[in-house]
Amino acid sequence: MADLVPESEQQYGSILTVLGESAEQNGKMLKKPVVFTHIAFGDANDTYVQPDRKAQSLVNELYRIPVNSVDVLQATPDSVPILTVEALLPDDIHDVVIREFAAVATFNGQEYFHAIGNCARIYVPSPINNGQLNNPVSLEMTFVITSAEPIVEMNPNVITASRDWVVKNTQYLVPSFTQAKNLNIPSSAKSLKTLGYDQEGDGVSFEYFLAGTGSPGDTDNGGYFVDQSGRKWVLQFDDVIHIKAWGVNSARTADDNAARIRAALDFGGNGKHYDFGDKDYAFSEVKLDKTKATLRGSGTYDGELLIRHSAYLVTHDFDMDFDIHLSMKTTDNTKSAVKYHYCSKGKCVIDGDGYNIIHHGIHHSAELGPDWGQPVRRLKFGGAYRNVNYFIKGENSEDNNISFTMADITLLPSTEGTALISHVDIDTIDGFTCHSQVQFFPGFQTNNQTKKHNIILRKYTWANIADNKFFESGEEALLLIDGTRLILHDNQYAWPGQRKPCYAVVIDGLPIAGDYFSQSIIHDENVIRPSLGGVIIKAGSGRIKLHDVEAHYPGRNERYYGTTPIPDGDKYGIEVEDGTIDVKTHDNYVRRGKFLLSGGIGQSNTHLKNIEDINGDGSGVVSETVPRVLTLDYATNQVDVRRFSMVNMKQPTPTIIDDLENTDSESKLVIFRAYNGNTTFKHSSLLVLKGSKDVNVPDRGVITFLCMSDGSAVEQSRSFDV
Repeated sequence: MADLVPESEQQYGSILTVLGESAEQNGKMLKKPVVFTHIAFGDANDTYVQPDRKAQSLVNELYRIPVNSVDVLQATPDSVPILTVEALLPDDIHDVVIREFAAVATFNGQEYFHAIGNCARIYVPSPINNGQLNNPVSLEMTFVITSAEPIVEMNPNVITASRDWVVKNTQYLVPSFTQAKNLNIPSSAKSLKTLGYDQEGDGVSFEYFLAGTGSPGDTDNGGYFVDQSGRKWVLQFDDVIHIKAWGVNSARTADDNAARIRAALDFGGNGKHYDFGDKDYAFSEVKLDKTKATLRGSGTYDGELLIRHSAYLVTHDFDMDFDIHLSMKTTDNTKSAVKYHYCSKGKCVIDGDGYNIIHHGIHHSAELGPDWGQPVRRLKFGGAYRNVNYFIKGENSEDNNISFTMADITLLPSTEGTALISHVDIDTIDGFTCHSQVQFFPGFQTNNQTKKHNIILRKYTWANIADNKFFESGEEALLLIDGTRLILHDNQYAWPGQRKPCYAVVIDGLPIAGDYFSQSIIHDENVIRPSLGGVIIKAGSGRIKLHDVEAHYPGRNERYYGTTPIPDGDKYGIEVEDGTIDVKTHDNYVRRGKFLLSGGIGQSNTHLKNIEDINGDGSGVVSETVPRVLTLDYATNQVDVRRFSMVNMKQPTPTIIDDLENTDSESKLVIFRAYNGNTTFKHSSLLVLKGSKDVNVPDRGVITFLCMSDGSAVEQSRSFDV
């Protein structure tokens, strides 16, 4: 048969397949072997075929023959590692053509082509002398590999007994673990297998290997035991330590199970994966002090974990790198699922039900150490939760020497749950991040009397809260007190403040690091039907930019059931109190409500393009002209009205104004409102007053000028008595 590729372009050899390369890298990382079992060969329909790294079949496979040897030529500074796989052709295979072949291997229980190759046409003839004399034929594949570590070599001159053979011929069977320590295990046994824990067939079966000697009867109830002849047997495991090997089950008391879990953790030590099993059971407090520990389980557990690496007097390096994901449920609503005390760096996901607190930063003391803080830090919390009082609660320090009991706390995205009091309640924290959460409370139909806040932070250095959905809080959805730096955006608040009249978001208190370090931004927030108002910046807060915030129907929460009536009067989408510093608002919107945007003497607050939609009811088209207001809190004789249509005069000292500049290109009306009775306008050719007389504008008096583009101004009206 003619080859489709010209002979001058035909190439021969073997290459690593994509699956082969992947197996080598994963085998190196997971410490699992790659075992070569066969060489497959075929005739490719007697045509030339080019090896393909993606191939997992031959064009026309004829036979698979067992591998005879596997040899690795290790890499040198000048060369890459090379693998040679050889197989001997059986005597009964003859009269065939070989043009293609593949090295067949197994990794992680899967069979695949590790390498694939081709060769010039080879014909294997029938035996000569009427079949009495064979021609021995061997197939050999040589190819470059990426890593020799996971490759299992095979020497045809050495016979090695398999582990299965050793176990089958030397393993001793024990009815149960509890009986094992009372037995005299035969001296011929090198390994044993328990057929149960308390009794044969109860589903807890593990292997133990001989590991020295000890006191007869000594045991940790799962990891090891010493038989009556004084030989010590130790639990064998691969990558996972199964807690059930210590006899943990629902029939035992919570204290007994806790002691057994602690024994399993002590047996495994650092860097192990602990499987809590697929059964439900209870345990009392268990302390995790291991580093790089992974805790998993498919059951549901009624227990408490205490994560504590060490004490301050020992070290202040608490990095643990733990990774926990468990489902926990209790009927005791005084318990905490996980308590944190002197620990750092880890992730804990708890699907919790019925607890007082899921993640609990407990009280701390400096333990006689110097002024120091952040004993619980660099942690990530997550999980789905319901019927809990708090998802996260951080206690204040017992000792004034600790500035922040928690630091760098992050809520994992897509965390979701229902709280009975507050989702997050933290007292003193240095860094908080909350993204992409959905936080519920019991609905208004339940008339719940305990629900409070989605998030309350008292004394925080910085917080980043974004892209969350906060539903039906009892009080303020967010109550943020004494913070230095806040990034708050793209959150949605629905029916906040169902138990008391309040704003959805409250920024309160003095920055803990001083206003010099404070710099916060709030934008793209959406507040729907708060019981009182949308966002309030209270006195003492400062250096805040607030824009593109929408508040819909403040004071119209039809789901309100609090005992305190919602007060009459104006309701505000955004309120900025007197006593704030350097607050800038612009492009905010309130539907069926107002703004209360204070400036105040020495405050440097500015407010631009904030829209009050008093007509908007969700239908039709609303078109409004937005007034731009300039507030002056200092004495000056010249005012540039350019972008402004209203000027509030709040300077504390008497001021005489004789020049109104208008750097805009068009003439316009500008309203001046005076406060404190300290403003006098002086008549001139450029500032024309009625009656050609100077006028002092009293407190709350209003005077209007037509300001020309050439810099002159003419009084149009006044609303006060001279």
